[in-house]
Amino acid sequence: MEIWVNLEFGDGNFERGFGNLNLEVTVANAQRHITQLEVQLPPNAEIPVSYQRWKEQYYSLLKHSRGGFKNNQVTHISKTDCYDSAQRLCRHLHQWLSPIQSELKQALPQYPQPEIRLVIHTQKIGSQITKDILHRLPWQEWDFFAENFSCEAAVCFHSCVASTTASKELSTSSKIRRPRIISILEIVKILILVPIKIYCKIAETSSRTHSSD
Repeated sequence: MEIWVNLEFGDGNFERGFGNLNLEVTVANAQRHITQLEVQLPPNAEIPVSYQRWKEQYYSLLKHSRGGFKNNQVTHISKTDCYDSAQRLCRHLHQWLSPIQSELKQALPQYPQPEIRLVIHTQKIGSQITKDILHRLPWQEWDFFAENFSCEAAVCFHSCVASTTASKELSTSSKIRRPRIISILEIVKILILVPIKIYCKIAETSSRTHSSD
């Protein structure tokens, strides 16, 4: 059973919090049951800090892995540091989303092995910096979905609500950007949502490749 979960953010930021977050749960069946809720997310200034720390460490590792390490070169960032930063970001994300999680537990119907389509809407947010961070958070690692459901996350850039009736069109529409695993060459061209589990694995794989050349 396919279930669409739309999170539509009202204006706000991580310092003040986000008010008037609309939560819509749509079940893809003949009845097309829809549940609409309104939730408020509290401030969490640690999320942008944790994201920035991880990003700097990750790109530092990526830079060294592509260019190779020089003899006796001292590096201050390890793969373990990068992984720990990624996990820290995930923990802050789980904590921050707990108000939504409690609502979803009540709203999600009890179907066996449901497939969740999570869509993040940020059109109403005024700050581009805040939008950029929200677009790049590891939503698919949200523990509520990761531990209980098969979940696919996407980011919506235009004023539309993802609907089960339009799922075929959305699969090819430019309005929805789905997260995907990209190559080591692509990732230096665009910063896109990459599963947190492979953040450091990519750098590690690239490093082994350069070592064998």
